[in-house]
Amino acid sequence: INAEYMGRVHERACLNMKQRAPFSASQQRLAAIGPVRKHRVKKPPSTWREQSMALQQAIKHARAVAAHQTAGRSLASLPPPPPALNLDYITCPHCTRRFNPTAAQRHIPACQHTINRPKPPPQAKPKVTKVKPKQPCTLACTRCGTRYIGPTSRFCSECGQPKPN
Repeated sequence: INAEYMGRVHERACLNMKQRAPFSASQQRLAAIGPVRKHRVKKPPSTWREQSMALQQAIKHARAVAAHQTAGRSLASLPPPPPALNLDYITCPHCTRRFNPTAAQRHIPACQHTINRPKPPPQAKPKVTKVKPKQPCTLACTRCGTRYIGPTSRFCSECGQPKPN
């Protein structure tokens, strides 16, 4: 084959050719599937503010505990720490327990038909102890007629006679 002839034929052929686009397998695959709509996934609302407030409350409680301990006081006199609530949890309307969403979907229909349901968990209530006021003793001495002073006295302050039982 003549090299000159091949050179001329090759030049003419190259001049008539158009530039090809690079092959893209992903574009070809998408063209075969059809138009694809992109779905925007909604993000759940952020709970950073509630988490920050819970952290601040926990720090305040820890400082109160530390101050109580350094003062040498009993920790029983402190109120209980505030409960940490997870806002993502769902409360069961029948037993007031809290579950994550998938567990709540399973639990609530079953709990709805439960006959012998356990009592709901106790709510955190501050303990208030009532102090009874001391009442004066109303007993009188049988010998002299004076009243006994206080409920703890065992003898009459005037004549020294023992208090009757």
